[in-house]
Formats: sequence, C-alpha cells, structure tokens
Amino acid sequence: MTDTNARAARLTATQPIGVATAKRAGLFARLLHAWEVRRALRDVQSMDDRMLRDIGLSRGDVESAVRGDW
Repeated sequence: MTDTNARAARLTATQPIGVATAKRAGLFARLLHAWEVRRALRDVQSMDDRMLRDIGLSRGDVESAVRGDW
C-alpha cells in the first residue's frame, strides 16, 4: 500500500467516529440550550408584575421574550 493509499484508508476508517462525535456534540448543544431556556424562563417568571413592567414585559410576553421570538 502506498503512503497516499494508507493515509486515505486511515481517514476513511476514522470518519464514522468523527460523524458520531459531531452528532453527540450537536445533541449536547441542543440539550444545553434547552436547559438554559428553561432556567431563564423560571427566573423571569418568578418576577412580580411590577418588575416585568419595568423591563417592558407583561406576563404573557415572558416565554416569547426568553425564547427570542420577541
């Protein structure tokens, strides 16, 4: 086997591992984002109506504001 063929064989052999790692990283990123959104929702929903009014939100606007649909 030539050096170029050996290198190509190594890259091909490691490709599935790289794909699986990328998928896991993507899943981890989505889970982390969901956790951060839930935490932010909890924090903002714990504010009283006066505090929400001070930052320009009503109780009905909280979820869309936290999720970025605002």
